[in-house]
Amino acid sequence: MESVFYFDAKRRKYKGRIRICEKCGREEIVRSNNKGKICLKCIRPHRDIIYYSKEKKYPGRKRKCPDCGKEEVVRLNNKSKYCFLCSERHKKTCVKDNEIFVQRDPKRRQRGKIVKCSSCGIERFIRSDAKYKTDLCKSCAASKNYKEIGKITGKLKRIHGLGIYRNIAYECFKKECLICGSQKNIVVHHKDENRLNNDISNLYVVCNSCHKKIHKYLKSGKTHKHAVGLVKMRIKLNANTNSYGEYKNKPDA
Repeated sequence: MESVFYFDAKRRKYKGRIRICEKCGREEIVRSNNKGKICLKCIRPHRDIIYYSKEKKYPGRKRKCPDCGKEEVVRLNNKSKYCFLCSERHKKTCVKDNEIFVQRDPKRRQRGKIVKCSSCGIERFIRSDAKYKTDLCKSCAASKNYKEIGKITGKLKRIHGLGIYRNIAYECFKKECLICGSQKNIVVHHKDENRLNNDISNLYVVCNSCHKKIHKYLKSGKTHKHAVGLVKMRIKLNANTNSYGEYKNKPDA
């Protein structure tokens, strides 16, 4: 009878034996002093699955969420049946009524519920982790003064900081500067310099550089119409003159 040898990872030779796994029936060569009756695949089914966290390797396992059916790799000691979003759904503090999941991106889902607008009755989706939860839709929130919305949410300063006047302005005007036509660093200017007056006639969409120039002329005592005219004239002069102040295309005498 031919002798059997076992070779380890460093190609060292040992006396071996043939072992038949009791679970899967797989044949393999092991060392003669190895008295195990089950193969490594049956003992450690997770050895080929690795979970990475902060560039570190951990033994992992595959998990399929019974709620949403999402498959993912988690750490071996993670005993939760559900994914992160669904696990929050099963907590006692979580609101389960009318709660849905929305797939924003292929790798990202958001949890929330559908709420009817108290003003117009349009249904909209609100995230469960949203900072500013109001029952008003965007158009109704923009039409009302930010003070009224602040009373509903209890966060007056933060709502004002979000710039509801921007939503009003961008619905009527394009998101580009009305003076130079730039589409970068766009802001909304109040003609009477009163942020509480969010009427559409009081709003003016400009870029950041034109906005600074307008305020510079307003400080010197110019009206808004005069300040905008001066900024437009300055842009035309810069376009038609070089760095020495000479005209690029001299007008005919």
